[in-house]
Amino acid sequence: VDGRAEYFEGAIVDVTERHLGEERLRAQARRQEALAHLGQRALDTADLPRLYDDTVRIISDALGLGLAAVVLVAADGSLDVAASRGWPGSDRPEVRSRLEGLGRRAVAADRPILVRAVAGEIEDADPESSNGLAIAIGGSGRVFGALIALGAESREFAVDQVHFLVSTTTVLTAAVERAIAADQLEQLVRSKDEFVASISHELRTPLTVVTGMAEELQEHWQEFTIEEVNDFLGHVVAESRDMQDLIEDLLVAARADIGKVTVSPEAVVVRDAVEGVVAGLTLRPEQHCSVGGDSEVADADPERLRQILRNLISNAVRYGGDQVEV
Repeated sequence: VDGRAEYFEGAIVDVTERHLGEERLRAQARRQEALAHLGQRALDTADLPRLYDDTVRIISDALGLGLAAVVLVAADGSLDVAASRGWPGSDRPEVRSRLEGLGRRAVAADRPILVRAVAGEIEDADPESSNGLAIAIGGSGRVFGALIALGAESREFAVDQVHFLVSTTTVLTAAVERAIAADQLEQLVRSKDEFVASISHELRTPLTVVTGMAEELQEHWQEFTIEEVNDFLGHVVAESRDMQDLIEDLLVAARADIGKVTVSPEAVVVRDAVEGVVAGLTLRPEQHCSVGGDSEVADADPERLRQILRNLISNAVRYGGDQVEV
């Protein structure tokens, strides 16, 4: 002022580290939010293909990945790509082969495989220099596939980013196991319904015979000869035995569902058990059932063994030919 120089006094503070720290915290919060969202989706849906697509999208957006994929182990042991972003096309078979090999390694190792991926080349790396990894989905000898993630740039994965991807595979493992359990439960219920319907039908036939013959004997017994009465009673006994066997099957099935089937092994002569079952069969006049082979002693529960033999042999008599050999 008035021709004199002006001076300003102050201090310059470098806030770069603070801003970087704040950005890291915001990124970590976004990843935690993404993981929570993915976990909720896993609980809300039984549609695994859609969940795989959501997983690939979420981790790609959260980490800025150049490639993300969920690969699953097929029945023949190969890997199928269930969902992906940036997966190379058929024009890059060598890169696809390297990625599939990386997925197979993760499945076999059942642990994260850290790699360095640059220009299609994939090589093992330590945590400080890795920009990609593959993590098995599953564990404890039951691995379903792998999650593969490669960075969009040559930057390294931070430790918390690796933890984020590991947590993602934990969510996927839980979702797959829950879907498998639900499918098994549905199959069990369907199988049991079919079993009960089949048994109900099987019970109706002998019950109709027993009821009809018993009523006939009750109302007209004085009109039948002794031979006819004995014949009627023979049919009643045979059909009643079939009903008893079917009811035993039902009881065993019911006990199996609640884990109450008892097994008490003892020395059993197998041929005696077989002959006992064959002796109780109801055969048509043209049918014949013979027992051959050497007699062996087995360590088995007599009741369970008899039930198994009865089901096998009666099926052979019912659906096989006229000459049945055990």
